[in-house]
Amino acid sequence: MAVLFTLSNGSRVFVSGMRWVPHARRPSLRTIRGEALAMGMTDYVRAQQLPNRVGYLKVVDEKLADQKAGKARKESLLLAVLAHCEPLTCVECDFGPSGTWVMATDENGLPLPGSDSFFADDDLEGYRSSLAGFAFRQKVLVTPEQADDFLAALPIAPVSIRSVSLKPYYITAGVLAVAGLIALQSLHVLHERNLAHLRDEARRNFLLQQQKAHAATQEGPSASEWVKICMHAAYSLPPFQNGWTLRNWECAGRTLSVLWVRSGGTLANAPVGLMLNNGNSVRSHYPLLPFEKIHGTPSNATGDAKAFIAFVQRSEVNLSVKTADLAHDDHTDAQSAYMITFPWQGDPREIPWDFFRNITVERLGREISSDERGAARNTDYQIHVAIKDSSASTAKNEGG
Repeated sequence: MAVLFTLSNGSRVFVSGMRWVPHARRPSLRTIRGEALAMGMTDYVRAQQLPNRVGYLKVVDEKLADQKAGKARKESLLLAVLAHCEPLTCVECDFGPSGTWVMATDENGLPLPGSDSFFADDDLEGYRSSLAGFAFRQKVLVTPEQADDFLAALPIAPVSIRSVSLKPYYITAGVLAVAGLIALQSLHVLHERNLAHLRDEARRNFLLQQQKAHAATQEGPSASEWVKICMHAAYSLPPFQNGWTLRNWECAGRTLSVLWVRSGGTLANAPVGLMLNNGNSVRSHYPLLPFEKIHGTPSNATGDAKAFIAFVQRSEVNLSVKTADLAHDDHTDAQSAYMITFPWQGDPREIPWDFFRNITVERLGREISSDERGAARNTDYQIHVAIKDSSASTAKNEGG
């Protein structure tokens, strides 16, 4: 077998001393490697034109070994000559000191044994005698002066030379192993992050349940204390974190509800909560926990519902007053109450809540607009109040 290397500097080198080995069927890589090592070969060639044959060669020149990696163009002289030769053709090409290259085909156009080999003058006659039984239809003799023209007229017959060494497979296995370790590490980090979110959520739920259990055995905060607890919890939150902006918050009962809006961040670092708006918003819930001692509803409150409405009216705000029946528990009949809704520009903590009796702040919230520096635009608080009053029943009946 002869392979012609065209190097990067334009020079051309023949690699000879190689063998084609026929097989009954396409051999496996394990079989090829075993044959190559048995013959002392380092590389092999497979050609589509000869599917059941494998060519073995040994590249010992370090320069050629480097070129084999892809910098040089590799061509098979045998495949190029076969491309435009008929069956029963014998070709002898004299390359001078390198010897005479011989190729002979049978009636099926397949190479005969010994083809694609270089012979010295002393061995050439012996090889010719081995072909005496074949009636060749065509004989081609190429002199050294005609060799270059002969090669130039041949079609291109590129081949891929593959090493029988397992080093490339070891390298590939190593790369895959490293990639696998990176993937496992990434999954581990993601798993730990999810566990952290779950732990935070479980802690909040535990604190909420603990707060509910504590509240069931103790008197709840007064309206003034509840407002302070609400605003303390709301303003403990940052207006901007990890690319998420606090859009609004609202206290109701024992829970602070917060809406976060995406402003440059992603869900990967979003606050814990319920995903909304295609992943662009998150609704978080936090327990309202007292930050100071609770004294409960004062017993000396004297103001009634009309006094509270009059207080709000002096601030020149638009308020809404409705009546409703509030059930205290399973053992107490429903009581009539005024449901009052109004905006408030000032600090809700400055309202004298403890002056009014039977008052409960149902909801307190605010819209927030902030940037990455934390600068906020003030908006009115929205306050919803319930005041139990016997006059609410009369107002309700007259309204009906």
